[in-house]
Amino acid sequence: MNSQPTPVSALQRRRADPTRLEADRQLYADLAGSGFEGPGTELLLADLWRYGFDVVLAGMRTGAIYELCAMKGFGFTASEDEMEVLRRRADLRDEVAADCLHHAYQDFIAILQAEYWDPDKGATLRTFFVGTCLFAFRDAFRRWARPRRRYLQMIDSYAGFERTREQSTDTAWFEKAVILRETLDLILDGVSINARAVCKQMLSEPNATQDEIGQMLGKSRKSVERHLSRVRERAQRLAAAGVIIVPSVSSAVTR
Repeated sequence: MNSQPTPVSALQRRRADPTRLEADRQLYADLAGSGFEGPGTELLLADLWRYGFDVVLAGMRTGAIYELCAMKGFGFTASEDEMEVLRRRADLRDEVAADCLHHAYQDFIAILQAEYWDPDKGATLRTFFVGTCLFAFRDAFRRWARPRRRYLQMIDSYAGFERTREQSTDTAWFEKAVILRETLDLILDGVSINARAVCKQMLSEPNATQDEIGQMLGKSRKSVERHLSRVRERAQRLAAAGVIIVPSVSSAVTR
């Protein structure tokens, strides 16, 4: 049981090698005879944990796991930005994979005890366990993504304009702020929530570098630059069409 897993081959094989499948059938019968207790079951579960953990990590690293979940009927919504973050951040992949395997492990013990595995369907114990991992990954991803999305939405709703004491009674400043806000809304209304979050984080942290903005939002500098480029392109299109009438807006948002 030392072969390295590849997520696609782990699930796309229609039937396993007959020799391997027969070995799993005998192992399963032996473990069932002991009530799935003892060192034999512990060794099997330890092997499955390592194998499943590697499959889930590799799937996030390559992006294949999202397609595999959909193939198995466990599809869910994952944005390009979220997939990129998990491709790039090993620490976050470990976090999601550990949560996934914890729940898959518990589910699989119940599956073993209920004798749901049927070798006649052609899946080895490893392949069957990977299917359990995919089901668990859907929920693990959602648990990871939910607070991150809330944070982006919080930034998205941030007004971005706080008056100084001198500005609090300055009617002209207030009017300019309203115009700027309306113009920003026009620009950002047509971009993704991640692009809006980048721009508004920059407004709230005017002295931060793009690297620092990326760290605040869990993005790479390249991702920050890409989002800003898309906002810049939209601002330029709106300006060319005469929709934007405040010259300073595009530079404020897309610097």
